[in-house]
Amino acid sequence: MFRLALYRMNFLCDHPKLKWGSASMKTIHGILNWIFRLFYVNLLWLIGCAIGLVIFGFVPSTIAMYKVIRSWKIGQRDINIYHVFITEYRASFKSTYLLGIPIFLIGFTLIFELQIFWQQESTLYYMLSFIVMMTIVVFISILIHFFPIYVHYDFRLIRYIKMSFIMGIIHPIRTIGMLILLTIFYFLFLLTPLIFTVIGFSVAALVINHLVYEKFPYTDQSPSN
Repeated sequence: MFRLALYRMNFLCDHPKLKWGSASMKTIHGILNWIFRLFYVNLLWLIGCAIGLVIFGFVPSTIAMYKVIRSWKIGQRDINIYHVFITEYRASFKSTYLLGIPIFLIGFTLIFELQIFWQQESTLYYMLSFIVMMTIVVFISILIHFFPIYVHYDFRLIRYIKMSFIMGIIHPIRTIGMLILLTIFYFLFLLTPLIFTVIGFSVAALVINHLVYEKFPYTDQSPSN
């Protein structure tokens, strides 16, 4: 269905009665093309998460989504989205599906502790709340850097985590900016849950990948294919 929609769009572009050669019509075509791409990869991501019952599917599905987005970033705009996604999903599932367990456990524990501390009226608990909040910030920073790094480099797991932490520290302004963007995306999800579920996750990943990719260090490490 996705390919059929793109075929119809390209047919309209070449139709002699519709002057798609103009700048404005090319812009519309480009926007619609990107909307279809983002919708499709977002749909695949949701299906991938569901196949792994969310907790086991989240990490490999997110890696596969970032793999597609990285391909777009390096200029491979005409890739077979399904093929790239499903190939990466299958390749990374065995080695990463268990990562969903510590990610969800750590996230749940931090939020649960923060809610408990906020209910207490004590200076000590306020200090503990601040420490937990800083831990949450570091945890989210590692997560938003982890996936773009994972699909770009070929490291051992511990080095992905280490590099994600370091990049969040050495680029604080960019990291804060991404955290603010995630907050905005979160409120957009609350306001328009259906629309965000349909396309919002891939849009967020596209923005995050762009911001992280621009700060990748130039090392002798060969990027993954």
